[in-house]
Amino acid sequence: MSSHKDNHMNVYIALINASLKMYFRNKQSLIWAMFFPLVLMVILGSYNFYRYTPPKIGVINLAQNVDSETLINYLKDQNTDNIVQFKYENKDINLKTQLINGDLSALITIPDDFILNNNPYEKIKFEFNNNKIEQSGIGFSILNNAINDLSSENNLPNKTSKQIIIEKKEINSINKKYRDFLVPGIISMAIMQGGIFGVVFTLIRFKSQGVLRRLQASPIGSSHFLVGQGLTRVIVSLLQTYVLIIAATFLLNVSIGKGIPLIISIINLSIVSIMGGVLFISMGLAISGWSKTEDTAAPMANLVTLPMMFLSGVFFPITSLPSWVKYFSEFLPLTFLSDALRQITLNGSNLIDITPQLTGLLIWIIITFILASRVFKWE
Repeated sequence: MSSHKDNHMNVYIALINASLKMYFRNKQSLIWAMFFPLVLMVILGSYNFYRYTPPKIGVINLAQNVDSETLINYLKDQNTDNIVQFKYENKDINLKTQLINGDLSALITIPDDFILNNNPYEKIKFEFNNNKIEQSGIGFSILNNAINDLSSENNLPNKTSKQIIIEKKEINSINKKYRDFLVPGIISMAIMQGGIFGVVFTLIRFKSQGVLRRLQASPIGSSHFLVGQGLTRVIVSLLQTYVLIIAATFLLNVSIGKGIPLIISIINLSIVSIMGGVLFISMGLAISGWSKTEDTAAPMANLVTLPMMFLSGVFFPITSLPSWVKYFSEFLPLTFLSDALRQITLNGSNLIDITPQLTGLLIWIIITFILASRVFKWE
């Protein structure tokens, strides 16, 4: 009886041992069962969703003299705990645009003729975002306290507190919602997924079946076949962009390209989508060239795409990430693509405005193309 039970136990142990070996040989199962939850936990755990986000307050110093710098120093003294995030400039074009686009809570402008004790009074312009009343109120309190301290701590005449007047003005800024942020991120993710996975599994299958080897001997040639595959994926990237844009416009009420003609925004989106498609197609070629089978291609493709999906600002701003992760995330290829698309859809930016993002995409295209040409094998 005991011997019979031992036999059954040995059978179970052998079956479990064989099943575990089969399981751990399946790379795709390991990715989705082990690696994906681990990456998801670590990345989402790195986001500090409950962290206080300081309102962004612009400061334009048109005067650029000793008195205006003194006032700015008092503003900084009031903000030692980083209650707000000041952005300083000497021209009003860029910061004013950011205020209108909803990227700033308020804007403080020091006029070019700002000189203490010279005129009966000086006006400091305080323009605030009508969609961020509470955040702009913090900035107004800091400015008001800075002016009071400037008056009392420097023994200025009694009239100084009245000499500097804050002129408030409400600005009808663009009210950005999460859906406005999300849509360009989803478009960039779709381009990445289509470019990498579409190319990788197609070419791996053709390599394993010997299709590419036979094409080399045909009049068409394998290089023509690869170019055709690449162009197909670029067209798919464009179609993905258009479909998602149309769905976002009619289903989510997301407006595209604030303040500029729709056709211009579509052209700009198309150019960026093509660059993104070429980039991730090249990346897909590199992965398929390095991988011999689908079992090795799938883990590699997921290893590349999953971190970028969560670290490139697709679903959440990368400002919520720790500083060291944020610095790394800013240089990811998907970050450049999602930022470029977001600038076009949210702010109506043109191609010149997104030159840094386009430059980043171009550099990654060159890197991935060189890598793909080095590692790609026809069989």
